[in-house]
Amino acid sequence: MKVRHALDLQFQAVGQDFQFHSPREGLLYKGTALQDARLVEFLVSLSDWELEDVAASRLSRIADIPMNAARAEVKRLVKAKILASDEDVEQVDTFAAAPLWSTYGWQEAFTYQVLSDSIKRIDYREPAGMELDMAMMRKYYAEEPAPPIY
Repeated sequence: MKVRHALDLQFQAVGQDFQFHSPREGLLYKGTALQDARLVEFLVSLSDWELEDVAASRLSRIADIPMNAARAEVKRLVKAKILASDEDVEQVDTFAAAPLWSTYGWQEAFTYQVLSDSIKRIDYREPAGMELDMAMMRKYYAEEPAPPIY
């Protein structure tokens, strides 16, 4: 199996807190463990597909942990969708066009398109679609206030 960091993985500093955010997967991880520079170094180093054992070996070296612990951590990060696996067909399909877009200098445009395509679509012709939309907007607003209109 090969692994790499998720295409849309974002590392964000929010005040004194740090978090990983994957908009495509709808995941947000917060915590003090994310302040560990070794974890960040490891994830940044996996921008291309690597064999799982190569990734585990790198993590073992960076974090100074035994190889069996590093392998277990790589598996945990794949399960948490912080790392993508080449056994995940959807992830492989998502990454397939990236090299072609990159030859034109369109890496950021590629990421934008992938993330835009992953937005959940709602069928507003159905009453349930309107209800779902309202519930999503209420959830967004409960998490943080709406941005200013200007």
